[in-house]
Amino acid sequence: MAAYDGLSERQRKMMLFIEDYFDKYGRPPTNREIGNGMGIPSTGHVDYHLKALAEKGFLIRESRTSRGLRIIASVRDHQPEPVDAPPGIPIQGTIAAGLPIAHFPGQPEILEVLNPQAFSPKAYALRVKGDSMIEDGILDGDMVVIEPIAKPHTREIIVATNKAEGDGGAATLKRFFIEGKRIRLQPANSEMDPIYIEAKEWDRNWEVQGRLAAVVRSFNHK
Repeated sequence: MAAYDGLSERQRKMMLFIEDYFDKYGRPPTNREIGNGMGIPSTGHVDYHLKALAEKGFLIRESRTSRGLRIIASVRDHQPEPVDAPPGIPIQGTIAAGLPIAHFPGQPEILEVLNPQAFSPKAYALRVKGDSMIEDGILDGDMVVIEPIAKPHTREIIVATNKAEGDGGAATLKRFFIEGKRIRLQPANSEMDPIYIEAKEWDRNWEVQGRLAAVVRSFNHK
């Protein structure tokens, strides 16, 4: 039996998206199509919620296929009462200001200190871990607000994900430069070296998830 009481709002919306996609196209969406449709930049984050939906009895997932979803319980007849959500931006996980680390784990919290109308509707927040961007005023424990983009401009601070690192990829926060046939991801810490990536490898294994839109600092964080 499907566990409607244990369904998060993100998971409910994901199920609605999958059901609508089935109705429109007659087939299940891929993880990337779900992410693009819901404004979730990480396929690893999509996969986390699909696993939860399967465990809660809403889906069956077939292995070794990109469209291996079967709906076994609908959420359309179990819509929750509307509530006024607090203004804010979803916190999607932790980002490295140092070496790349896994990102977007778990269910998003909300960063409530900002007016979300000042940013893209698809903006999200990440907790910063590390000190490679301290000379740009981004400290360990800060929150950064990221706005998704298709292609970065040189010198922009971006979230770049190495898709070859693990199931969900590994992300890093760095300043972006194009240098001939290679990409330079530049830390803002004079004691740290840049990350150099050949253009072919960049095109094959890396994705830009977004650019820096704001930094938020709480003076009681560790």
